[in-house]
Amino acid sequence: MGNDIVTVASFDKPFEAHMARVKLEAEGIRSIVSDEHLVTMDPLLGYAVGGIKVEVSREDAAAAHAILEHVASERSKPREPDAASTAESDADANLCPRCGSDQISVHRSGTRFSWLTIVFIGFPIGRSKPQHTCGACAHNWR
Repeated sequence: MGNDIVTVASFDKPFEAHMARVKLEAEGIRSIVSDEHLVTMDPLLGYAVGGIKVEVSREDAAAAHAILEHVASERSKPREPDAASTAESDADANLCPRCGSDQISVHRSGTRFSWLTIVFIGFPIGRSKPQHTCGACAHNWR
């Protein structure tokens, strides 16, 4: 990389900057991440120095901007889940594994203990998973 280095992106979190750096390097553009350690040690300094920066040489700046803008536009598009897999997983979640009945009730056990720990120590301990009960065969599972 030459001495003419320009910033093409700025991030709040180190992993975002490194993801951008890796994407640029995968496209053949050498890049560096600067001010990562400074911002990690004191996040409030991130506002003073302009965040964690991804920098490239001046001749690669236009291509780097185009690549990062393309990545940002792809990330902002909503993804539609596969209809077949979603329907199958929803159907399986609402059926009893023993008898196949759809008469299922869901409840949580141990929530009283969680609320007590919140009151006394400020955070929950022992949060439980939902307990499923089949109305047809009385089978219980989590």
